[in-house]
Formats: sequence, C-alpha cells, structure tokens
Amino acid sequence: MPRRIVTIWRELQNESNRRVAVVLLTSAVCLAAWYAVGNYHFWKDYLSADPASENTPLLAAIGSLGSTAILLGVVPLLVVKIALRDRLADYGVRLGNLRFAVVSSILAAPLVIAIGYATAQLPAFQSVYPINPPARDSATALAWHLAGQVLWYAAWEFHFRGFIQHAVEKSSGIVAAICMQTLASTLAHFGRPASEVFASILAGILWGALAWRTRSLLAGIFQHWLLGASLDFVLFQHHLG
Repeated sequence: MPRRIVTIWRELQNESNRRVAVVLLTSAVCLAAWYAVGNYHFWKDYLSADPASENTPLLAAIGSLGSTAILLGVVPLLVVKIALRDRLADYGVRLGNLRFAVVSSILAAPLVIAIGYATAQLPAFQSVYPINPPARDSATALAWHLAGQVLWYAAWEFHFRGFIQHAVEKSSGIVAAICMQTLASTLAHFGRPASEVFASILAGILWGALAWRTRSLLAGIFQHWLLGASLDFVLFQHHLG
C-alpha cells in the first residue's frame, strides 16, 4: 500500500498529470451539481414553495441559466486561473483562426438549421424543449431566452471543448482529449431524447476537432447556439399554432 501511494504521489508531481486530475475531478463535481440544480424544473419547484413569488417562471429561467453559467463556466475558469495558473487563451478563450471559424460556420449553418427544424417535428423533442418552457409563450420571452442561451452554450463549450479537452491534450494528445470530452458531454445529455444522446457523440467529436483546429471556442459556441435556437424557434411557431 505505501508503495502505491508513493506511485500516485510521483505521478502527481508531473504537471500534466496534476492538471488532468484537477480538471477531471472539478468537472465531476461541477457536472454532478449541475445535474441537480442546473435546470428550469428544479428552480420552478424550489421557487414555487414561496406563494408570494409572482415571477416564478422568469426567476426559474434565470436560476437555470445562472447555475449553468457558474457551474460549467465560472468555476472551471477560476480553477484554470487560480489553481492551475494557466492562460485562458490556451483553453480556447480567444479569437484563434477567425477566418476558418467564420467559413466553417457559414458552411455548417444550413445543415444545422435543417437539423433544428427536423428535430422540432419529433414528439420526444417537443416534450423537452425549450429548456425554459415560458419561451414558447411570447416572442419577447423567446428573444430573452435565445439571448441567454448564448451564455449557456458558451459555458457548455468552455467546459467540454476548452476545460477538459485542453487539459487532456497536454498529457495524452488531441485524439484522447477529444474522446474524453466527448464521453463527458455525452453523459451530460443523459435524460434527453435517445436520438440526441447518440447525436451528441458525433457533435462532441466535430466541435472538439473544430476547437482544436481554430484554437478557439467561438465557432462551436455559435454553431451549438444556432442548433438550439433553430429548434426552439420552430417549437415556438408550433406552439402558436
């Protein structure tokens, strides 16, 4: 037993190994907390306990967005800056190869919008999305929802394609890094429609490769947001009849 402890201690003296350990453990804690409190229904049930609350739907949406931004974005960001003392730019928080990001996003946009439209026709997605149900009720609510989703997807992409992917890449290479963050992001989709869970595997690979190619998260954030916005907009139109 002491020999094994010494082996673990020696591995942690390696900067790359230590970075991966800190990142993966942080991610595990953040994702567990996000699974518990990072959704609209948790905040709606929590706030409904106060009969004096007149703005429960709005506050629930803010709670969902805020908890997602903090747990998937802010906490990992602070770990990078304070615990690891790394540059955020190395984790994709920069412009990177902007030309490639723009061109790839323009080419991907028609397909992404088509996927959003097609999935909006499926009952399994109609029962889950938008993740903030009040976004179906008015154009104003939808607009605020879509604006907030930019922050939501920024936190998501940073957590998986930035935080996890960069840490693993430094120790094990880009192939292992993309596979690791794809595994994590796929697990984070559990509870969603089965077709979305399987699609998230391909999405994780593609957006992970895009983040590596551009050295930036911008293209992935935009494309992911466009997919969600297309789905939610079509569902909004369906709801209006």
